[in-house]
Amino acid sequence: MKRTNVVKLVLDKGTHEKLITLASATAKCWNEVNRLRMQQFKEGVKVDFNSTEKCVYRKYKNMLKVNASQVARKNAEVWRSFFVLIKEKKESGLPKWFKPRPPGYWRDKLMLVIRNDRYKLDVEKRKIILKDFGLVLEFRGKLKWRGKQGRLEIFYNKARKRWYAYIPMEVEDVPLKQNGLKTSIDLGIANLSTVYVENGQWFLFKGGFSPSPIRVLQQEDS
Repeated sequence: MKRTNVVKLVLDKGTHEKLITLASATAKCWNEVNRLRMQQFKEGVKVDFNSTEKCVYRKYKNMLKVNASQVARKNAEVWRSFFVLIKEKKESGLPKWFKPRPPGYWRDKLMLVIRNDRYKLDVEKRKIILKDFGLVLEFRGKLKWRGKQGRLEIFYNKARKRWYAYIPMEVEDVPLKQNGLKTSIDLGIANLSTVYVENGQWFLFKGGFSPSPIRVLQQEDS
């Protein structure tokens, strides 16, 4: 089962500026691969995730290294969720008012996406080492979850003027209730995401920093 540690980063001015530069390049990479896929979608052809990923990788590999592919793959995950929602809508599995939307562009979003093997966690010294960029990021707080580390995502919260790291872990000893229910996700701008569960439940993830930003909007009797 996947669990995510959320920690606050403590950075000096130089490191902050380097992260801003990398996050700006990440946004450009996201927007470019999203534009290529949007064009294919609007032309009515099948979105080619592999060729569009290779296209942006060649352009951004010098700046983002192998992490450029991770940006494209994160974007592909959102596109696939969008296609699932379209299918659910056609099968009347979503509320009538709900209209699935394709992935948006990152205009003011500052974020880094780091492949799981391209960073190192020093738990005792509370540091995250970004191997490709020669950066050492100090963080506050303890890691609640331990296990195999997943893709690292680093966000800048403009309102708080703080950087946060989202460190996912594959945890083996957490009990998981298997009920066989399917879930679809629609990512937005004002709201981070809308989640629909096939049993009639749906949730809204509001914007802003919170390790558990789930708010239940409606639950139908099953």
